[in-house]
Amino acid sequence: MSGKHGRNKPIPQDGRIAQGGSPVPEAVVQEEIFYKTLPKLQTFTEGMVKSMEKSAIPESLLTPFGYLIPIAEFVIGLVLLIGYQTKYTIYAGLALMGLLVLGSASVENWSAIEAQLIHSIYLGGLLWYWEKYRPASTHKSSKIKL
Repeated sequence: MSGKHGRNKPIPQDGRIAQGGSPVPEAVVQEEIFYKTLPKLQTFTEGMVKSMEKSAIPESLLTPFGYLIPIAEFVIGLVLLIGYQTKYTIYAGLALMGLLVLGSASVENWSAIEAQLIHSIYLGGLLWYWEKYRPASTHKSSKIKL
């Protein structure tokens, strides 16, 4: 009755999303990897807020940004690896690096700025390479005009 592709499954009765199951793979939940990540994220955010005490940036902005940084870095990196909307993903990475440099400069953390600028140069080189050698299907000149 489940069909060739697993259709027509009964509705999960344990609180999971109807007809789709859990959005988090069961193995991840069983191993508690997913739940162990949340305290690490909180520890990272608390450490970042503490290191930015001398900054003029208010803590009300630092705390949400501290939670957002690792997630944004992960998503940007994953999307770059997949190759989806590469140009815009590189722009997002450069924008994130710009915000990180701005925050590090506000507390005069020059060693962090050095690492962030190296990453920014790498992303800039990646953007240059993408513009110069991108696949022909994305070139504007390769589109047929009638």
